Amino acid sequence: MHCTIRPARASEWQLLKRLRIAALTQAPDAFGPTVAAAMTFDDEYWQGFARYFESPWRHMFIAAINDQEVSENADESPQVTSAAAPAHDALGLISAGRERDGTGHLGAFWVDPRSRGTGLGARLFDTALRWLEQDLHCARVELSVTEGNEQAEAMYRRRGFARSGRIEPLRPGSALRNIYMTKKGRTQDVAAS
Repeated sequence: MHCTIRPARASEWQLLKRLRIAALTQAPDAFGPTVAAAMTFDDEYWQGFARYFESPWRHMFIAAINDQEVSENADESPQVTSAAAPAHDALGLISAGRERDGTGHLGAFWVDPRSRGTGLGARLFDTALRWLEQDLHCARVELSVTEGNEQAEAMYRRRGFARSGRIEPLRPGSALRNIYMTKKGRTQDVAAS
């Protein structure tokens, strides 16, 4: 099966809801929001969530198996195989957005455990990072990782991220901490592009 990485469309709010709840369920210590809170949100919330990411400055990238509606801006080289994944399914997501000051943000990064170790997570992350750096010309990119998630932090370090020194609780009342990391983006003449 081939996996396409592309921005989700606003019409795919049910898919984004399913993926986000799966992420919060499977990896509760990786995210500030809880699955209990997410389960209380109505359809209107999830529709707004999907619309928020269908923007020239914000995307929620998804990794979709046998995707029949590949957008023209989709990554053209995906070749990830996962025998456990059903056709037309999605196996991961990551949010990417640019602030007015040129700072890019990555978040909500999650890959279904069935696809871990296949390279899908790295491809999904790299697609979002490349979009921020090359297409949106971000001067700097930020993300956070839960303290102790050494595998994720190592992947971020390999891509040029370093701890910024900012640390805060994962969520109110949690003993877990979020560690913020930054990477200087590529310096490009935005006016020339």
